[in-house]
Amino acid sequence: MPYTLDYKEEARIYRKLCSSTQAFREVHLDPHALHVAAVFSVLSRLGEGEERDADNVKKVRLYAGEDVEGVASGDAAKMHAKNPDEGLSGVSPRFVINALSNAIIQSQAKSLTTMDVLIALKDSIEADVRMDGKKKRKWVDFLVAVRKDFYNRWVKEDVHKAVVEILAHGDQEIVPTCASSCRPYAHRLRSNP
Repeated sequence: MPYTLDYKEEARIYRKLCSSTQAFREVHLDPHALHVAAVFSVLSRLGEGEERDADNVKKVRLYAGEDVEGVASGDAAKMHAKNPDEGLSGVSPRFVINALSNAIIQSQAKSLTTMDVLIALKDSIEADVRMDGKKKRKWVDFLVAVRKDFYNRWVKEDVHKAVVEILAHGDQEIVPTCASSCRPYAHRLRSNP
């Protein structure tokens, strides 16, 4: 039975596994924590072909049903048909849950941020003696791609939604407050080109 290639479904699997464990129920997870772990897992399951990392990032988004600029939504099935072995190997949910468990135990904190999750996954990769160096480097590169191509985009979208929400519901004092806070910064930028 192949692993899922839809990171949203993978995150649901992690959420279910976490909710059934007492240690996880006592820890707050950053809203994107399970999603970054899921994207990493899916990237590790994609075929090792001639595709560049950027193409694999597009594939992950397409397999999750997201719109990708320059790619038709129907292309996901064609891409998967070219690589029927995708999903047959790669990171398992157990690997991710074990990494998260180790992070919880080591941190003694009652919360895990997305960066904590990425670091925990990196530590688990580096500690795995069964994995060769080339594969470890590739998987660590996947973590960098997850942060750069997914997490950063999600945070920008969250901030944008928050700003729109604030402006739409009219906290009339927020705009002058932001303007007065930004004015000194803009002045420093202009005086130090």
